[in-house]
Amino acid sequence: MNFYFIENLRNTFHRNTSEYEKNQMLFLNEPDFLATRISHNLNLKGPAFTLKCGCSSSLVSVHHACSGLNNFDCDIALAGGVAIKPRYHYGYIYEQGGIMSNDGYCRPFSDDASGTVFANGIGLVILKRLGDAIDDGDQIYGVVRSSFTNNDGNDKVGYMAPSISGQMACMETALAYAELEPKDIQYIEAHGTGTKIGDPIEYKGLEKIFARSQKNSVALSSVKSNIGHLDAASGIAGFIKVLLDLENKTISPIANFRNPNPELDDSNSPIELVRNLKEWCSGDKGRIAIISSFGIGGTNVNIVLEEYLPQKTNTADYSKDSDYLFTFSAKSPVSLIHYINNFKNYFLSHPEVNLRNLSYTLLTGRRHFNYRYAVIASNVQELLCKLEGIEKDLLVVVNKYQEISLTNDNFSNPKSLINDWLQGAMITNLSVKIDGCHRIAAPLYQFADYEFWIYTKKEGFELNEKITDVSQWFYIPDWKATKIPENKIDISHKNVLILSSANQFCSEFISTLTEHGAKVINVCVNDFDITRKENWISLWHKLKEADHLPEIVVHTWCLTDQKNEAVFDFDTLGIFSLMYLYQASIQIIGDVPLLTIIVANHLFNISGCEYIEPLKTTLLGISQVLPKEHENAACQLIDIDLSTPHHFYINSLLQEIAYRKSCEVAFRQTKRFIRSYSKINLAQEYLGNFTIKADKNYLILGGLGNFGMELAEFIGVLHKGNVFLTSRMNFPQKEIWDEWLKQKGTDNLISKKIISLQELIAKGAHIEILKADVTDNESLYNVQAYIKNNYGPISGIVHAAGVVESGMIQSKSIDSLQSVFAAKVKGTQNVCKTLLDKNLDFLILCSSMNSIIGGLGQVHNTAANAYIDSFAEYCVNRGYHNVIAINWGAVNEARARSYSTLPQFTELSREHIKNRMTKEEIFDVYYRIFSTKLSPRVVVSTINFNEVIKNWSKVGSLKELIKKTDMKKQLRESVTNVGYKKPKDDFEIFVANLWQELLGIEAIGLDDDFFELGGNSLIAIQCIGSITKKHPIKIHAMSIYEYPTLQKFASYIKQSTLESLEKQKLMGIL
Repeated sequence: MNFYFIENLRNTFHRNTSEYEKNQMLFLNEPDFLATRISHNLNLKGPAFTLKCGCSSSLVSVHHACSGLNNFDCDIALAGGVAIKPRYHYGYIYEQGGIMSNDGYCRPFSDDASGTVFANGIGLVILKRLGDAIDDGDQIYGVVRSSFTNNDGNDKVGYMAPSISGQMACMETALAYAELEPKDIQYIEAHGTGTKIGDPIEYKGLEKIFARSQKNSVALSSVKSNIGHLDAASGIAGFIKVLLDLENKTISPIANFRNPNPELDDSNSPIELVRNLKEWCSGDKGRIAIISSFGIGGTNVNIVLEEYLPQKTNTADYSKDSDYLFTFSAKSPVSLIHYINNFKNYFLSHPEVNLRNLSYTLLTGRRHFNYRYAVIASNVQELLCKLEGIEKDLLVVVNKYQEISLTNDNFSNPKSLINDWLQGAMITNLSVKIDGCHRIAAPLYQFADYEFWIYTKKEGFELNEKITDVSQWFYIPDWKATKIPENKIDISHKNVLILSSANQFCSEFISTLTEHGAKVINVCVNDFDITRKENWISLWHKLKEADHLPEIVVHTWCLTDQKNEAVFDFDTLGIFSLMYLYQASIQIIGDVPLLTIIVANHLFNISGCEYIEPLKTTLLGISQVLPKEHENAACQLIDIDLSTPHHFYINSLLQEIAYRKSCEVAFRQTKRFIRSYSKINLAQEYLGNFTIKADKNYLILGGLGNFGMELAEFIGVLHKGNVFLTSRMNFPQKEIWDEWLKQKGTDNLISKKIISLQELIAKGAHIEILKADVTDNESLYNVQAYIKNNYGPISGIVHAAGVVESGMIQSKSIDSLQSVFAAKVKGTQNVCKTLLDKNLDFLILCSSMNSIIGGLGQVHNTAANAYIDSFAEYCVNRGYHNVIAINWGAVNEARARSYSTLPQFTELSREHIKNRMTKEEIFDVYYRIFSTKLSPRVVVSTINFNEVIKNWSKVGSLKELIKKTDMKKQLRESVTNVGYKKPKDDFEIFVANLWQELLGIEAIGLDDDFFELGGNSLIAIQCIGSITKKHPIKIHAMSIYEYPTLQKFASYIKQSTLESLEKQKLMGIL
């Protein structure tokens, strides 16, 4: 089944799509035609077919390829598999009892394994008869000693269930065909999916086969722990892994492995679960491994692989000082330069490469294209020197061809061969044997980086059309008074975790919670080192052990009695502590419902003249992003004024807890405020004097980015101001630009910047590049002094420096946040400390809409940009009315894509690209901003910004990204002939309802068999997970196999529940 076609392409059909276009799309995407299309494109004349048998498909293809070679159906075989499912890019919602892992890690045979993780991938191997490969001088990675495939039949509990007997029979036959005993095998590459049922079955079968082997004599590993489950391509992934292990003479460990699954008795087992990379010691018959792959439906396959030991031959001693020809070609100059750069990296990591073999490989193992480059060298160092600094104008473009044959003579005389090759020679005898040569592994062709992926259409999501009138793109924030929610406050018997500050408000709030019956766990900021993640994990462990897991968390560490004019560690007390809090909670208790109330003060400037502490607003990174990444999380950010009597705020906080919706709220005296955004009209008649003046000096920090270059053109070319762009790196001086381009070419990033700058200068702009790092005050002072001493005072500054990062809160570290904060937070502080002056015409701080709308993977950027927004207000409150923060929307294609590095934002990124501003429109925006006093903040959006906020909540959360479909109910009579007996007691009714939901059957009776109704191992795991969620009992994963009828299974659940209750009573007595 081609999911790419179903999910991405099918929706592109429309009324005017011709039958020809539809058929072409169907043929190009139908899996049955994959092999034959490869044969057509490569002109292959042997058998070509596609086979499908579930997860074992790709390894079964290797088995049939070997059979074809042995039968002389072909001389070369391509075998492998592919798994490309667009949905794998989007992550998944973990469901207890399902096949999927609860944390995104696959842990085969480990005690903490909770399921598998599917992934995309493709694997392909070339197979030849061993004698032919030796004769042809090929690089041989390993030898297939034998292979065998079979099917379980019905010797198992259900169609989708695994079978110990079937798996054992397959492996025993493969070993017999290889004429080997189990003791001859040193390494098993297992199917190993990390599921609770599949792993123990596979392990027990292996124990029986290797029972006579010595303890820990055969190593066991699984590639799924490294790259996930590649579905139909999983077998070929294990095959390739073993080949690489043979090449390196090592056995790769099981990644993510902790301790053996408790159902595996490894104390005296012949099987060793490989925990660490280990040397692969050769046995009496060499290094030999066996690979397993099992498909749903019962098709098993095993392949025995052994190392290739080249025969020692008496070959000539070729001088290490001999000259060899090295040929490089591609279909475009860009691909050729990238191809050569790959070789330069290859030589640095392979300094001992055999150059004679490499030359032979490049001449006979690569196609030769129009764009060519060749060098002659006798050693790696010389070769590297000749490849260094290659330029596009040194490449040869071939327009005519001649045919030549490669011989021992011209191979040994590369000076004659190089001229022929550069003039278009095509080597006709690629299978020629050159004395002492064979092909080796070397970098492959470097394809151009073009994307042809067609993205799926998200139903129900479409932003408004772009507004054509630029004057209607501007919004300013304001605060609107709203009614305080009136909800029933019921927190009795609820666990509430308070992260409290040492102030009177917290004491009163804790007392009120206790009076309402809440169980309060109070943690003060000084109780432990909050900067260490392990301390947070320990906290959650203790809460779990004491049965005090909170349903509500109240964070007040950013609630301070005193004003903190100096930079205080509110990032540590705020966003960093909350990030660790949630990371630890997910790790210890999973994604359970949790309401977080963040209470702080001096966050928002409601009246327009309030004191604020900008670093506290980085809390928005959590409050905006967390609910979008975790379906069960709600987060409220509440700003209060401690000068108001505390009892009012305490009652209001209780109402917000009952409200349970994510929001940002401010309380001032008796009123509740929420933020809103109002459109302002910047039509020509409302504009004032234009700020930019000719011959004045303008400094753009981070000026070599897209933002800076466009602004440099606006100021320097259109309005003749002097422009100074800063860069952290040592950008080449203007005097050597021409030489740089001559030496380095035009395709690298610096060269492209130089060309753009030269174009601006040619149009009359005065531009200089200065080195400065916004995190270094001294460098900013030096830039200021240079401009002032040579050109006069600075009239305007734009702070556009910064980096963009993406990543879910669960995967981020404090270091990764601080890397983004460096330019945005510390950089902004430094810029204002060193450069801000009331005589400046303007200081523009570049922000984005991230600070307002957040989104998946945007905790860094949301927090950092929220700080910039707040800092602009902070500066204005201190009398600097020339400061403005601009929240940019979709600026241009390059920037729109940089905002959308996670696959979850693909559709929104496309909307950004569709609605982005052109360069001319950006200039229009600058003109209107520089002609208006908009301080301290303005949002620029090409579409209705309030619609952006509303639609982002639809696509920016993980919950909305995953479609859920309901199973259509079937009539009971259509799946079973068993007479219907109605369930009676509560346990029978509970199990019946559960099975009806999972199996999609309207009515299930007492004698109905779970597996006969269509149940399988995957649904069984879901069933057990749902029961343990409802009843606090432990149920064995195999219980549904032992008690397959509804009556027997319900009786088992009832007995387990009674035993659990009896145990609890006994513990109470003790």
